[in-house]
Amino acid sequence: MTSRSIIMSRTPDLMAKVALLRGAEEMFAAHGLEDAKVEEIARRAGLSKGSFFKQVVEGFLARFSSMVIVPEERSALPTGPEDTLSFVMAEDLTLFEFLWQNRYILRIVDGCHGEFSYMLEGFHRTMVDASKKWLDHWKRVNILRREVDVDVAAVLVNGAYHALARMMMEQKKRPPLEAWIEETVTLLFVGMGTPATIDAAITRQRRRVSAASEVLVTRRPGKVGKTTRRRVRGSL
Repeated sequence: MTSRSIIMSRTPDLMAKVALLRGAEEMFAAHGLEDAKVEEIARRAGLSKGSFFKQVVEGFLARFSSMVIVPEERSALPTGPEDTLSFVMAEDLTLFEFLWQNRYILRIVDGCHGEFSYMLEGFHRTMVDASKKWLDHWKRVNILRREVDVDVAAVLVNGAYHALARMMMEQKKRPPLEAWIEETVTLLFVGMGTPATIDAAITRQRRRVSAASEVLVTRRPGKVGKTTRRRVRGSL
């Protein structure tokens, strides 16, 4: 979407203003902050630059929060360790794909200070509360150990994902989010899981490493190629 399609005539109509804000968000995602002509978009929406950013950030946080579903909002949940790990990784990957597609807005959110800091603080509280509910659920179904302190664990989990999101924002190209999420979830569940969960997480990790190694090793009939042989020897 181009700036020409976003910058339309001023209108007091609420729906038109909403459309302008949504279009601006799409422009951020497509072109970045530098090319978005924020002042002009805000003027056409009848907003100050500060109010414009506030509404964009509020809309982004609201959409992201709506994607974070707590256990009681799910009709069916996995029970075994293997299915639970797959479920968590799929859910987390969906969230990070959304963050990557909206990374320019995420940079605005990450820089919220002063009069707008309350929005980020409220968002963090929402995420921590959701994490507590999930951690408590995983404890009840014997995925996590009974002695895990959900209050402490929720803060640690959110801190880890916050750091991961910041690392993602620094990338010029889409990073290997699948591998990042897999590694993060494995570390968290090995650290807090029951013996059965730890075994499932380690087994899953070994399968992933083995599959990655097989991609590197391309065999010819009866022998290994020169490049492959050097890689295999170097890994022993």
